[in-house]
Amino acid sequence: MIVLGGCITLAHQNIPYTTKKEQLSWGLSMSGYGWLGGGSLGGLPITVPAFYMRYGIADNVDIGFSFSGFPFIGATHIDLKTSFVKTESFAAAFSPGLSFAFLPVELGGTRNLGFVAPSMTLSFGSNIVYGGMRFQFIIATSEQKEEVCYYYYCQTTWNRTSFSFLLPYIFWGFTLGTGNFKFTPEFGLGLPLATTGTATIGTFIFSYTFGFSYIP
Repeated sequence: MIVLGGCITLAHQNIPYTTKKEQLSWGLSMSGYGWLGGGSLGGLPITVPAFYMRYGIADNVDIGFSFSGFPFIGATHIDLKTSFVKTESFAAAFSPGLSFAFLPVELGGTRNLGFVAPSMTLSFGSNIVYGGMRFQFIIATSEQKEEVCYYYYCQTTWNRTSFSFLLPYIFWGFTLGTGNFKFTPEFGLGLPLATTGTATIGTFIFSYTFGFSYIP
């Protein structure tokens, strides 16, 4: 679940409008995730700070970078967005991207967690409300703690495991406010469909982002 949170809470702003050519947009937010399984809340929401920026490299194309988490414990995302429809009232865009992270710490019996997650995102909507879908394929590896006890002592070993899964994900959000500074909440819901190794499927993942953005 740590991997899931790192992948889908990155605040790289999924609005379908690209940043204007040779202009820079950026934002700060608090992003979080949780999961639902077996008809009940499977884990308390985890919230982390996030930062993103986008730079316009053409009239309808920009490149984005985002980071969510803390120093040495976070995930990075990069993507290239193209608006193939762009009017004053409606836009649609697609953006291939890549998320990645390596966490050299021990968390809940897991350490040295790393993953890469290529993705494809389709977004559409106005400059006020938008939605879309993303498909991510997560490939991850980690070391799992195992403790074996004998008569008078216990021995701890770390076993390397790996897993992968496909995560389809829908999202919706808002770009609220006047002028260049906007309030940009975004929400999402995903469900792992395929898995190998020790990944868990059949658990809904939800995410949320509340932040402010500068959009020239």
